Amino acid sequence: MGSTCHMTTLLWGELSGSITFVHAATKAVHEPLAGVGARSRATLESPPTQTLEEHVDSILEAPNQGFSFTVRVQDVLLQHLSGSFSASKNQWQAKAEITNPEDAHSFVMRTRSVADGLWLQMAEWPAEMRGCWLQLSPGMTPVGFPGLTRGEPKYFSLLGAVDSRGNGEAPNTWAGTVALGHLEHLTGKPQLIRQFAKLDEPGRSVAVPVTIDHADQKITTLTIEGRDMVVAFAKSNVRLNFKFVAALNATVLQLGYFDPVSPTRVKRPHKEKISTMDGPSCRPGLKDT
Repeated sequence: MGSTCHMTTLLWGELSGSITFVHAATKAVHEPLAGVGARSRATLESPPTQTLEEHVDSILEAPNQGFSFTVRVQDVLLQHLSGSFSASKNQWQAKAEITNPEDAHSFVMRTRSVADGLWLQMAEWPAEMRGCWLQLSPGMTPVGFPGLTRGEPKYFSLLGAVDSRGNGEAPNTWAGTVALGHLEHLTGKPQLIRQFAKLDEPGRSVAVPVTIDHADQKITTLTIEGRDMVVAFAKSNVRLNFKFVAALNATVLQLGYFDPVSPTRVKRPHKEKISTMDGPSCRPGLKDT
């Protein structure tokens, strides 16, 4: 129990500064470089009835698609994101919950994107900001979730970058790999972001194992073990802090894909509810949209 608390606290320490930053609403994390999320699909070596490309296309081309992303350290859930995406309308909305393992307090963030606009809102904002939507400048993403980009979230382009290695060890699973460089879209931890920045092109191409779960011939989840990322960084000659290695070894990242309950319909926030990076300018108390 003690070691689990230490590891979750270490990762929380990396994230809590970002949450403080969101409360202050003074800056944001830049989007990853374009091109890293480009799709490079491969077919299954032993396909059931469809190729992996066809399974991926069925998700990417769906009028509406639900998605989720979780970060766990052993049995402790640190981050949970759930949302819906409409490729045809170029819009998405999501709700994220970030938990402090020291006191189990959760921070709730809502985000939405329409065309080239991206906004976020936190339940814990002070009274003068409550109900406001912070508009992020071009090239910025919600803190802690660099995968929430304008247009298509990176959780979908990552799916398209998976290469198959055939059937998995467990029932209803396929084994696959994804290039290490694609995984920078999954982490908002400053220390890990700095390590991705050190990767050269060969290092970014190092394969990381991925487990693909499926049901009724549909992809349901992608699971990435943190310990496999540690191995990949070692192969890339990027040294990680030994304490962070211990925490990453116990971390599991999982992406989910599902049918949304209702069609994705996202509206731009009311103009009087929008605040900018220059400071609060919205009207608190105005009915939210």
